[in-house]
Amino acid sequence: MADATDAGDSCSAFILLTLVRHGETPENKANIIQGQTDTLLSDEGIKQAQLAGNKLNDEVFSHIYSSDLKRARKTAEEIINQNNCCSQMKIVEDSRLRERGYGVAEGVSNQRFKQMAAENNMKTNIFTPKEGETVAELKERATKFLNSIIHEIGTLHCSDSSSSIQNDICVNDKIIDEPQTSKCVTQKQEKMSQLANILAVSHGGLIRQLLLHCMDDLPSKFPPGSKRRISFTSPNTGLSKLKIYFKKETKLPEFVECFYLYNAEHLG
Repeated sequence: MADATDAGDSCSAFILLTLVRHGETPENKANIIQGQTDTLLSDEGIKQAQLAGNKLNDEVFSHIYSSDLKRARKTAEEIINQNNCCSQMKIVEDSRLRERGYGVAEGVSNQRFKQMAAENNMKTNIFTPKEGETVAELKERATKFLNSIIHEIGTLHCSDSSSSIQNDICVNDKIIDEPQTSKCVTQKQEKMSQLANILAVSHGGLIRQLLLHCMDDLPSKFPPGSKRRISFTSPNTGLSKLKIYFKKETKLPEFVECFYLYNAEHLG
C-alpha cells in the first residue's frame, strides 16, 4: 500500500461513499448461506433499516445505488423513507452490488459450508463451491462498480473545471468525524471539488472486498485495527464511510480516506 502522503498532488476531486449492508433476513438468523438467492428482510431487518435511515436522515445524497436483490433494495427504501431530503430520489439497482454467488452451497448452513471446504482440503475463506464465484471474481466486480461510478460522475462534472456541488451536498456531522491529517486533505483541500455523496446498499461479502480493494490496492488512510475488522462481516445495516479522491483527468481513484467501518451504533 502506497504512503498516504504520496496521493496529495494527484487529487483534484472527491466523492463521499456510504456503504450499508442489508438488514437481517430469516436466513441470517438461521446461519444459512444466501449468496445470490433472493431472500427477504425479516421484521427485525426492516426495523434495522429504519434505524439506519434515522442515523442518516440529514445526509443529502446525490446518488443512491442498491443491489438488485430484494433484501438490499428494501433496506435502501427504508433508509430513504427516513431521509429529510432524499425520500423521493430514485434508487438505481446494480447487479454488481450483489452478494458473492455460492453456487451449490446456497441454502446450506454455515456449518455445512465449513464441512464442504474441509472435504476439499481448503479453508472456508478461499473455498469456492461448484458453480460458485471466486473471491477474486467478487473483488473484481466490486472494483469495477467503484471505478465505473467515479468515471461516470467525473465525466459528468469534470468537463467544466469549475464544476462542484460542494455547496449543494451536506454531510451529517453528528456521525462523521473527518480527520484533516493527510497531505491530500490539508494542502490541497482548497482545490478539491466534492462531486457526489453516494449511498450504496449491498451485502457483507461485496462490501468486504470493496473495502479490501481500497485498503490494499490504493493509497489509503484507515482507522487503526481496520485490517482485522474487515476480515469479519459487517453487521446487518452496518455503515462504512469513505472519502475517495481522484484525478479529474484520469477519473480513477487515487486516495481513499475511511472515517469509520461497520458502524452499528444505531442498533443500540
